[in-house]
Amino acid sequence: DGSGRVDGDEVSGALHKIGLAATMNDVAAMMASVDPGGELKALRMTIQDLRNLGSMFDLGLKQRDAERLAALEKRQGVLAAKLDIDEEGNLGFDAYLRMVKSTEDKDNIQLPRIRAMRQALCDRKAGS
Repeated sequence: DGSGRVDGDEVSGALHKIGLAATMNDVAAMMASVDPGGELKALRMTIQDLRNLGSMFDLGLKQRDAERLAALEKRQGVLAAKLDIDEEGNLGFDAYLRMVKSTEDKDNIQLPRIRAMRQALCDRKAGS
């Protein structure tokens, strides 16, 4: 889309253009491979929990929690920059290359060819 970042829809579209059928779960697994330990995702969830806690009671956060939130947000920013992932989970070029390499190296994400999927559907229909 010209943003300089790659989102899940763009990864899915690219895979389909080269003849690979991928579900959004497949794409999510591929994109998650750039944060192998899930540290960035865990940080984001913790930060969101702290924000929710502060707004849920409409009291804001206590000093200690506010300091913890600030430290977590700083750590998240450093890690996101290192991993080349923005706040929406979109990948920069370096992260995209790592995702592709990770998928090639581990071969842990199986993406069937569209032609093979069509054939399997035709075979199933013929067997009915």
